[in-house]
Formats: sequence, structure tokens, C-alpha cells
Amino acid sequence: MSSKRRRNKTLPPGIDELPSGEHRARITDANGSRRMYVGTLADAVRWREQQHAARARARAGLEEPPEADGDMTLGDLITLFNRQAAFAYQSEVAQYFLRRWKEWLGRRRLSSLRDRDIITWRDERIADGVAAATIDRELSALKGIYRWAMRTRRMRISNPATGITGSTGVGARIQPAPRRPAPGAVDRTRAAILEHLEEETSARVIQIYDLARWTGMRRGEILALRWRDLHLDDDTDPYLIVEQRRDGATKSQTRAMPLIRQAGELLRQMLTAKSANAADTDRIWMVEPRSISQAIRRACDRAGIPADERATMHPQRHLFVSLAREGGMPDAALREVIGHRDPRALRGYTRIDREVAGRLLREALRT
Repeated sequence: MSSKRRRNKTLPPGIDELPSGEHRARITDANGSRRMYVGTLADAVRWREQQHAARARARAGLEEPPEADGDMTLGDLITLFNRQAAFAYQSEVAQYFLRRWKEWLGRRRLSSLRDRDIITWRDERIADGVAAATIDRELSALKGIYRWAMRTRRMRISNPATGITGSTGVGARIQPAPRRPAPGAVDRTRAAILEHLEEETSARVIQIYDLARWTGMRRGEILALRWRDLHLDDDTDPYLIVEQRRDGATKSQTRAMPLIRQAGELLRQMLTAKSANAADTDRIWMVEPRSISQAIRRACDRAGIPADERATMHPQRHLFVSLAREGGMPDAALREVIGHRDPRALRGYTRIDREVAGRLLREALRT
């Protein structure tokens, strides 16, 4: 404690050292809002000096020229936001959504992003069965980034997410997909993937699609799997180590997921065909998450399968949970398998088949 205090005494005013070794500069702007920057000591000192100079120019009535940042990528803008934004924007939930935007569109330049790009992204999320409320929260985070850039940084850019919502609004083209796929939708979609995609692409997509079918895992969890996560030596109890990042969590967590026979057989076939050059720490599939959904949608479009008769990635998670509950699996055990702590989460995933509901009703009221 004493050594830390001595070290902090040598730091310039308004700058302190974080446990990670980075330095944080803080300042209160003319509006009374607290702002901060996190980086190296030299960068933190430089940022604080720039902020003081900007405040002095504002008091003298001198305007600061706006920034021309059309060549900046969305990922760069999010990084800049995290370093310089006000404390009010630094919540863990907001950070979670910003990380997702970095994954989705982080490489796109701000000058090239248009509302049609956001609409296309929104429609893909709807087709994947994501709730409109969740999409609204994701869009809200993106809109906040742009508002900050245009008001605080005075960037000459336009907000491509303006007027777009998770369900209706500018450019809405499709209706939300049903949570549980229609009967036969999985088989039709699988056949379309095999028939209408290139051989190399279809083989990869089918592996991921079937694993989602037999495990109920999220698309991101499947694509994050590494060879070392497969534990298939015990035929009676094969399992996976699944990495997941809960909403608002700053660090990823893991869970052990038991496998049913079909999933175990699929992964053993892949392990047998594993390249000799592949390391245990390598990812099994080196693909972008969006490319999987786009490939499935492209195959279904070519096969002429209507939107309400196809089964994309996320609805299979709903189907997996529904079938497990219909088979009598206790909710507590099922939550551990699919990675949910809140018992209420299963309500949104479960759609009991009419025939199963009728059988249970007749058994319950049998006299």
C-alpha cells in the first residue's frame, strides 16, 4: 500500500495508475460532465493537455475545427469512445453491446456505412430469431456511439441507424421467424444447404448447423470452440468446454456441456479428419459468424423455401430446449446445459408441440 501511494505521488495531477498497468486521465468539461482517457502514461498526459487547451479555446470564443474521420473504421471509433467517453457510458452492459458491434461491423469504414447496411444486419438478426427488444438495445448502443462522435468530437459523419428499430421502421422487409421451427423445417433447410451451396462451403456449414441442432449451442459459442475443448475419450460421458460471455460480463466464463450420441459422433468424425498441422489451441472453424447465417439464408432462397418454413441457427436452440423439456429433463439441469442462470429464460425458449401437449393432458386427466 505504501509503495503504491509513493508511486502515485509522482504522477501528474488528474492521472492515476490502474491495476492493469495502464494510466487513466480524468477531467471535468465545461458542462460539468466527467470525461476520462485510458492508455499509456504519455498518451494520458497528452490527452489531458489537449482537453485543457480545448477548454481554454472555448472560453476565449475560438472554435475548434471539426474532425474529418470518414476513413476511420467503426471499430476504431468504438476504441476511441471507450478511451474518451464520459463515465456514464462505461457500464458493463453497454460495453457488451459495443464489443458485439466490433465483431459485426468493426472493419467497415464510417464513410461506407449506410442505413441499408444496418437494415440488412437487423433483418439477419430477426431471421435468426433474436427478440426485437434485444435488437433495439443493440441499435441504441450504436446510435449512442454516433451521437457522441458528432456532438463531442464534432465528426462530419451521418448516423446510419437513425429511425431503424428492432421490429418495424425504415426498410423493414421480413417478419420475425417463429421461435420453434415448423415441422420438417430443419430437414428442408439441411437439404437446401447440401444441394445449393458449394461443396467446401456446404461441408463446413452442415457441421456447424448439425452441432447447433444436437447441442442447442449459440452460433458464437460453436464458432469459438477449439480442438482442446473436445473431451470425447469417454464414450459414456463425452462433453465440451464451452466459452460464453454473459450480458454485461467483462470476462468470459466456461461451462462443461454433456453431449448426446449424435453430437458425439459428429465431433469424433471431425477429430478423425483433423489436419496434422492443426494445434489444440486453434479454432475448429475459422469463419465469421455472419457468414454462416448468410450461407443458410442463401441456400434457402435458392431452394425457394419461405421464411416461415426454414430453420436458421438460433431457432434450433429453441427446438433443442423444447424437445428436452418435452422429454422430461428438469429445468435446473437444462439451464446448466444451455448456459442460463435465470429460470425465467426457459419460458422464451419453450414451445410445446401440440401433439405432446395433448398426450400430457390426456395422461394427467386419465381416469
